[in-house]
Amino acid sequence: MTGVHHGVFDDLIDQQPAIEVLSRAIEAAHTDGSESQEMSHAWLFTGPPGSGRSTGAIAFAAALVCSHQGCGSCQECLTAKAGNHPDVEIYQTQGLSIKVDDVRELVVRASWSPSTSRYRVVIIEDCDRLTESAANALLKAIEEPGAQTVWLLCAPTLDDVIPTIRSRLRSLTLRSPSPEAVKDLLISEGIDAKKAIFAARAAGGHIGRARYLARDEAARTARLNTLKATLNVTDITSAFNSAAKIVDAAKEEANRVASEKNEKEISALREAWGEQGSRLASGGSKALKELEKDQKSRLTE
Repeated sequence: MTGVHHGVFDDLIDQQPAIEVLSRAIEAAHTDGSESQEMSHAWLFTGPPGSGRSTGAIAFAAALVCSHQGCGSCQECLTAKAGNHPDVEIYQTQGLSIKVDDVRELVVRASWSPSTSRYRVVIIEDCDRLTESAANALLKAIEEPGAQTVWLLCAPTLDDVIPTIRSRLRSLTLRSPSPEAVKDLLISEGIDAKKAIFAARAAGGHIGRARYLARDEAARTARLNTLKATLNVTDITSAFNSAAKIVDAAKEEANRVASEKNEKEISALREAWGEQGSRLASGGSKALKELEKDQKSRLTE
């Protein structure tokens, strides 16, 4: 196996077996571009939370549209990983489910010819949230993919995907990164070694959570308080009391994170629609209501 693909996979931590599979697929895709034993036009990335299944799918997409087979530093790679490449579409849902109308629109866009690359790549994160009708709408597109279209779906486990779709996808399973690998990543990002060790052990292989714990003192304090709450369990009553405290803390944290994100999104939308005083340009009020609806759904999720 050549080493030209490693750059694009730098953010995929402790996943060498998966990287080797994807690297062979990239080589095959750039060699003849046809369906083969190594390269499929429909993939399913599974793995526990924080393992990097979406990161892996996006990196793979970047390598497929990169003229250097995934160098990680060219304009194609950078724009693909940032979600701005014209031939890479990343579908993310903020709600509890993925609706059929959204999938139908996605299928139409997936059928477009690539504008600058060899492939048009469509990534669906959290495909386990597809409604039955949405899954049926997606099924035909996966069964008969265009020669230049690659579908990359992400879900926690194989069992989270309906069998009719699962059977038509090539499965790639990612593992939880080891605490040692997560610790080394945090240190490489400038985190103090002591904090990195604590965060890596406490995060249970979830890279995003490890970064959060390492960089936020309030998060580390909340984590310690949660652990202390479990030490007070001596009977059923104390177990329920401790559980209630943990749930309340989780709700409070979710509300705080959501509130910060909501404010930024609303501010950006108001700026984009040219807010003047308290008024938005024509169409802006409707866009704001849609955003607030999505934010409420995200908080519920």
